[in-house]
Amino acid sequence: MPWILINMTTLRSSGTADNDIKLKECIIRKERIQYVKNFILKHHYSKCTSSAMFWFGFYFKNRLIGVASFGHPTGKRQRKYYYPENPMKLLELRRLCLIDETPKNAESRFISLCIKYLRDNTDYEAILSLADPFVGHTGIIYKASNFEYLGKTAVPGNPIYIIDGKQEHPRNLYAKHGTSAKEIIKKIYGDRVKIEKRTPKLAYIYRIKRKKLRVNNRKKINGFGQLKLFM
Repeated sequence: MPWILINMTTLRSSGTADNDIKLKECIIRKERIQYVKNFILKHHYSKCTSSAMFWFGFYFKNRLIGVASFGHPTGKRQRKYYYPENPMKLLELRRLCLIDETPKNAESRFISLCIKYLRDNTDYEAILSLADPFVGHTGIIYKASNFEYLGKTAVPGNPIYIIDGKQEHPRNLYAKHGTSAKEIIKKIYGDRVKIEKRTPKLAYIYRIKRKKLRVNNRKKINGFGQLKLFM
């Protein structure tokens, strides 16, 4: 299937007040990482980006209010474990963050628009998301978005580094010091760092449902490089 080009733009400012955001008027745009990276660094709890294939901006009246990214799960083993039917057709929701002032149900609205794009423009079959209870995420927004709960992850993963009272992602430590090994990080930061064992994450999956359409009945693009994504 040929790719649909979306108008890629930088962060646009708007005089719109936060409490005036109307979800029915919000749209998504497929973006490049350089246009949304600073937003993620500011608003996502991990304070870092991740590898991804799809980056989406969530906009209200040309103002960026959220970002989501989707990519392959880490490792073939994880793909086979969570989607044995067709591992290479599984995507993972890698990042999701919005400004604090968005109204209720903004996350589920954003996710639904992203799923609609992936359903209509790719052949991926399922989306995995891992909620981290350590930072207070229990998967409420995934349940609201009709994700299926699969259970806890088998392996807790990397330890949690808390430096000067602030959580630091192992990837950031590796970028700074060339390693995220516990022994070396302890030597570098001394009493400033606390290392805690990570609790298992909660796994959720969304199975993309498609209607079989004839080629002649496919939706047309509304203008050059712009896809209508209103629901």
